[in-house]
Amino acid sequence: MAQPARKKPRLKSALTKRINAQRVNSPSPSLSPPSPPQISSRTRTPASSSHIQISTASNSSQTNTQPQARRAQTFAHEDSQQQERREQRKKCKYEEFVKEVAAEYEAEYKSYKTLLPYQQIGLYAPRCLSLYQNMAAILNAGLARETRQMKARTRSLQALNEESNDNDESDLDEDDLAECTHLLTIYDKIASTFPSIIERLLESVNYDDTETYNIIINVIDQAFSEARRNDTSRLKTEILRFIPNVFQTYSDALPNMNEVIVLDPPCLCDAKSDRGVNHPMITMLFCPFRKTQDALLRNNATRRETQICRCILLGPGAAFAPRQRSARKPTSVLLGITQSSPELIAYVAVQARFALSSRSSWTRSDSKFKFDRFYLNILSIFAHASDRWKESLFKFWNRECFHDIPNTAKAPANDSELASLFTESSTPEDDDSVTQR
Repeated sequence: MAQPARKKPRLKSALTKRINAQRVNSPSPSLSPPSPPQISSRTRTPASSSHIQISTASNSSQTNTQPQARRAQTFAHEDSQQQERREQRKKCKYEEFVKEVAAEYEAEYKSYKTLLPYQQIGLYAPRCLSLYQNMAAILNAGLARETRQMKARTRSLQALNEESNDNDESDLDEDDLAECTHLLTIYDKIASTFPSIIERLLESVNYDDTETYNIIINVIDQAFSEARRNDTSRLKTEILRFIPNVFQTYSDALPNMNEVIVLDPPCLCDAKSDRGVNHPMITMLFCPFRKTQDALLRNNATRRETQICRCILLGPGAAFAPRQRSARKPTSVLLGITQSSPELIAYVAVQARFALSSRSSWTRSDSKFKFDRFYLNILSIFAHASDRWKESLFKFWNRECFHDIPNTAKAPANDSELASLFTESSTPEDDDSVTQR
């Protein structure tokens, strides 16, 4: 039996051979399958290689930059948070300070603790800063300048120039400009001596706390007036004890002058109406030195002025008995006044002149004599004097006024407001010859 199924593969095989033969003789692109691409390192151009490297480097740099940016943002955020916490702590401390200030100022019996440093500034100011300048005017002028400078740091150069033009002092006359300069000079002394107190006042200005600021200014002004008033009251009676000693010195220097031991006529300690030009002997003390004989210039009358200084700063006992020491600390030690200065010498001179006058209350003039001009004239002498003359005069005053003040006085804590008031005083060298101006 025949098997027809085997013939079909033969026909298929013959047809396949014919098609393959035609492909070899005349190849047709449409029938040939696409050859697979062959990628070799030899066929890559340099440009393609560098492109791959650059893209890889850029990817790595982006990968490294992103964490750095995130870290920078994190640090900036942490710094901002720390700054906010510092500001919050600072504000909390200031609020506690405000409560303490209000409680002490409103108390019936004034016993200052928080306000004590500001009271000490008021006691210190008339003796060593300025007798006739208002402390509120000094602090207002200085703090206004500080505020302008703080705002200028955060503004552009153009805004700074505009502000400087707005605050130009060129429209002030010579006297007003000199007054403003003098106020700022005194403020700089306060800022260098009491920096922490100035910082507290600036906080009151920045927080717009006028109530606390006014309380502090009032405490300083009250202490200022109290210091001047106490010294005036003390010299009102004690000055009479100095006058016979002065005339005793004149008697020793002038052979033709009779020896005078007591005031003639005597003066009452409490009344002042019989003093000044109303008393013949006190009138002689108002006579300028250039009108006296040369012998008066060579005596030791200058020591009487230093006695008055000791009476003010150390008490009457120290003025008449230099070697005696009181159990209480003297005013000079409490306020840190351990050496002389032009302001202190001028202050003593004005207080002595006022004590000798017939004026019963503090005033700027005694008839035609102007106490404030007298004070400024003494400061002007020091401003134009030679360094040698000033050094010699200060050495003399330091020896006469502060020679027995202990050098090892107990100092306050370093972080206290009064720490800057206390300075170590050095024992001046002996120099009996004081150059006269």
